Amino acid sequence: MPDRRAVIGGIGALGLSPLAAGAAGERVRIAAPALDSTALMFYADEMGFFKAAGLDVDVQAMPNGEAVTVGLTGNALEIGCSQAVSVITAFKRGLPVTIIASGGMQIPSAPIGMFFVPKGSTAQSGRDFDGKTVAILGIKGLAQFGTQAWLDRTGGNSSSVKFIEMSGAEIAVAIGDGRVDGAFVPEPFVAAVRKVARPIANPMEAIAPTFLSSAHFAMQPWAKAHPDEVRRFQRAIRDAAIWANRNRDRSALILERVAHVDPEIVRASVRAAYGERLDPAQLQPLINVTAKYGGLAAFPAAEICYS
Repeated sequence: MPDRRAVIGGIGALGLSPLAAGAAGERVRIAAPALDSTALMFYADEMGFFKAAGLDVDVQAMPNGEAVTVGLTGNALEIGCSQAVSVITAFKRGLPVTIIASGGMQIPSAPIGMFFVPKGSTAQSGRDFDGKTVAILGIKGLAQFGTQAWLDRTGGNSSSVKFIEMSGAEIAVAIGDGRVDGAFVPEPFVAAVRKVARPIANPMEAIAPTFLSSAHFAMQPWAKAHPDEVRRFQRAIRDAAIWANRNRDRSALILERVAHVDPEIVRASVRAAYGERLDPAQLQPLINVTAKYGGLAAFPAAEICYS
């Protein structure tokens, strides 16, 4: 995570206007990556939940969680959504962020991804990967930490594993060709990779069967100064989560349009589940695994949650 000066300096590169946060009743600028697990604000906007909550929003799709954090830190956004590991790391490195609403969830019936090996591999557990090469979507993020937890829990030594970063498309080719020994493949790429490789585990269950994988967050000073906007946003996101958990076919149409994803890819994926309320207990396992493998001190989840 860059320091505050570097973060603010990056605003211009994103084409965002670093305007001061508005007073109560003014438009709230919000953003998220256009991914299934971080899509609640797009659903809330499309289905009118923000309007019903009395909140005027400017919704933006961003390429990743890092861009969202840059926007918040540089005062170009008021609220963002990102992978929860990124928010936890930012908090521990001194950025005054606070989680105001739940996002995507890892649950047994809706895993956020699977661990694959080449079809000819006999590997079954962590002990089979000592000294091997594993591909992941992002270094020092949820994909790596969850995979490390599974490797260690199933007899391996994750510190001996070489993790390399690849895009989803690159992982599919590399695991199919046997150029890597294993790979954590997130949705919506699982169905495509299943055609060329063999899934052996949902490594995220090594963190906990159920935990918060993404979260909506804001800068603490803004959230404290705008409790009415926070309350309205929480109401809209809760309503969007309830709706999305019950209307996966309809939410797929919104996701396809916002993310510019092939409808067949979305429909073949295991769709995200969403938390319908913010429960610090569902965040604590992720804090603990981030502390263990990310070199940061653990802390009570309540410290980062808005109250």
